[in-house]
Amino acid sequence: MEQLGFEITESDRATQWRVKGALISGKIDGKLKAYKKERYQPMPIWEAKSMSGYQWDQIDSFNDLKKSPHHYTRNYAAQLQMYMYLEATPRGFLSLESKATGLLKILPAELDFGYVEEILQRVERLQGMLDAGVDPPPIPYDHGICGDCGFNHLCFPPRDAGEGFVPIEDTVLLEDLERRAALDPGRKEYDDLDKSVKERLKKLVGPGQTGMLGEFTAEIKEVGKHFKATAERDTTEIHVVIRRVGP
Repeated sequence: MEQLGFEITESDRATQWRVKGALISGKIDGKLKAYKKERYQPMPIWEAKSMSGYQWDQIDSFNDLKKSPHHYTRNYAAQLQMYMYLEATPRGFLSLESKATGLLKILPAELDFGYVEEILQRVERLQGMLDAGVDPPPIPYDHGICGDCGFNHLCFPPRDAGEGFVPIEDTVLLEDLERRAALDPGRKEYDDLDKSVKERLKKLVGPGQTGMLGEFTAEIKEVGKHFKATAERDTTEIHVVIRRVGP
């Protein structure tokens, strides 16, 4: 952040706030004093976070954080907003680092009183249960939350997906599956187009020849195959090898 031109005052101690009968504690990463010698007044709250490369690619604004399907990512937004509210500061910044590349995004935020009020209402409900010594009701099963919870076996009613189903608790694998699903439509489009292109090239270029169109070449090869278990022992397949000539 300092290399980008920010001047930061970092915090080295936890702070406590009393709100709606609840005691909220936290440690603010710091406040931004200035950017390229231009002073902030008042100083915005600054929080630093990191996340996987796939998730990082999906976040382009502070609003994206608030709407993330991952609860721990949404918590980043809630944490910054609460610090802004508790410190009576209208602005904040979150620096978000990609664990895959080390690249940094700077996400500015304005204090959202409606969003903060929703958080405070939840705090107030939970504080009442804490004072009464009762457990809150279990939430509907959410792998992003329950999958990493050390007490998920105590929830009632227990989650039962039926005989033969095995719950998998691996958040990194879940991110990869989501990325795979996002890429799948493009794969089908590629396969359909690849098949169409090769069928047309077979009609335009003969075996042993190489066609050229723009920066692409297409080589037509006859490949013989021998099958021991069939009456027709030998067959010939036509393969199309497409290469890009340019860089």
